[in-house]
Amino acid sequence: MLYRRPPSRFGINSLSVKLSLLISSICLIAGVCAAFFMLKSEEKQLVFEEHEVLKSSTDLLVRQFKERIKTKVNIAKQANNIVNEQLFQKNSPIDLTSKAQLQFNSDGTIRSASSDGLSAAFLPQEKYSPFYKQLFNNSEALWDVISPTLVYDFYNFYLITNDDFIRISPPNWALNAPADFRVSAGSTYKYVRESLGNSIEPEWSKVYYDRVWHDWVISLLVPIYSNNEFIGVTGSDITLNKLVSFLPIGDKEKNLLVFDSKGQLLAHPDLSASLLAEYGKK
Repeated sequence: MLYRRPPSRFGINSLSVKLSLLISSICLIAGVCAAFFMLKSEEKQLVFEEHEVLKSSTDLLVRQFKERIKTKVNIAKQANNIVNEQLFQKNSPIDLTSKAQLQFNSDGTIRSASSDGLSAAFLPQEKYSPFYKQLFNNSEALWDVISPTLVYDFYNFYLITNDDFIRISPPNWALNAPADFRVSAGSTYKYVRESLGNSIEPEWSKVYYDRVWHDWVISLLVPIYSNNEFIGVTGSDITLNKLVSFLPIGDKEKNLLVFDSKGQLLAHPDLSASLLAEYGKK
């Protein structure tokens, strides 16, 4: 009769060893899972913290931008009040009597450049009248006083009436505009006039390409009323690049891009002037 040794409870196949191995495996898996979930939790926390930092910086950015825009609007409104009081009110507190040199050109325009080179004016000859003769003179004297400060804050400063009279500083636009150009018939002027209604508040135009300044700009226009009748606007243009520069974004890691409705890139640090001009022709 053969004697067989009973299986040891400490052998490799014993239940206690198998149970120990099972428990060890479970602990190992649990540890791995715990470490994994801990890492995911820390990752989520980092993402959350980065999101909060980004949100905070973005909110600050927006507030700063709004304040810059608010300042521009207030300056535009104050300039409009001065122009309205001095040029279109009967009891003007300041004597602006001046003698502008008018050029009646063969192309049907009247153009006038101020002697100091600060501004110029434009009017179709068929609209000329004693009122506009006086407006040529008085607006030249007024622009000599106020335009240097306003051009520092904006790209330019101008007055446009429904009869297409233009006084502008710097003078390039009035001196170089095509003879048949009529601002009042342009899409920007029409858009703003329709948007204004009876409002006296400033209105922003859409972004557009100015073929005289050769740049993408946005206009800030403020209406002028005489006896409750809309007679024109004072306005200033801001180039798109200048507007974007109000936002302190632009380094090796961040840049602000602006696209129009056609998908054309209008603002980028490496965008060339020739490409912007090409977009403007479309």
